[in-house]
Amino acid sequence: RPYLERRFSVLFGHYEASSQEAVSWLIKVLENLNVALSLNFGSLDLSYLSLQSK
Repeated sequence: RPYLERRFSVLFGHYEASSQEAVSWLIKVLENLNVALSLNFGSLDLSYLSLQSK
């Protein structure tokens, strides 16, 4: 875990002066990572949901 925290610190330090538009890809990646980690390691049971593509 400390290794991951250091890597995120380096990543955030590198992009902290960038505009939100310039790092929109990073924001999307972190949002998707947050959802993935929440679904895999969270305590909320979402198994009853079915995702259907149109």
